[in-house]
Amino acid sequence: MKKQFLWTFLILFLCGAVPGYAQEQGSEDTGFFDDRENRTFNVQLVTLGGRQPAGVSGGHAGIHLGFQLSKMIYLGGTVTRFYDSPFGNKDWKDEGWHEEPLGQEDGRLLDSEVGSRNSIEVRIMPFDFGFYFSAGILQQGKDEAHLRFATKDRAVGDNSYNTGLEAKVKYEARTIPMMGIGFQHVFFNGIVLGVGAQVGLSKLQEPDVTVTATNSDVTQENMDIWKSQIEKNEKRLPGQGYLSVGYAF
Repeated sequence: MKKQFLWTFLILFLCGAVPGYAQEQGSEDTGFFDDRENRTFNVQLVTLGGRQPAGVSGGHAGIHLGFQLSKMIYLGGTVTRFYDSPFGNKDWKDEGWHEEPLGQEDGRLLDSEVGSRNSIEVRIMPFDFGFYFSAGILQQGKDEAHLRFATKDRAVGDNSYNTGLEAKVKYEARTIPMMGIGFQHVFFNGIVLGVGAQVGLSKLQEPDVTVTATNSDVTQENMDIWKSQIEKNEKRLPGQGYLSVGYAF
């Protein structure tokens, strides 16, 4: 998947740079192959990467629309939805057992829900070649994962038991301020390429966790220890990276 992104980026760069360079030779003050002042409306396809709930493999994809208000100021919005990775947890969910999700062996994903990732931002672009800083609002939808662990000898808290386990990990939806950094370039033929990162201005998000055991001998005290470990280890930074390809009019 990473190789596909790299090849796509390289091909599109060449498609944009070659005619862009030719046009540059006869114009002044156009910047380094950049035509954002003349092509002010952007439509882009976007893919996001960020931490998903335990056991979930995939990412977010969607659309970005933006307006170049001036050479230095850009206003944009992004709407995305989650997609399952065809290379990720298919075998795990349907047939196999993962190694150690949530710190326990032999677990698999029973069900999951991953919410949308949306944002509105203002980008400040102080250079001709498209580097920017941004600030805005980041909206994260509710995420939830339900995992089951096989019955076997295992450590739970401070003791060992022959037991199966289940855990539900849930992150509530929230809307928070964010800041970002990235690169968006408009070639003279209209192709737009972008890459960047956004980080929410908020503390680490702690999940709501519910745990159960199939063996009634497992004490509540030891289940609480496991629950606390999950809450600590599954805290996540409200942030994401993105790649985008599109066209400017």
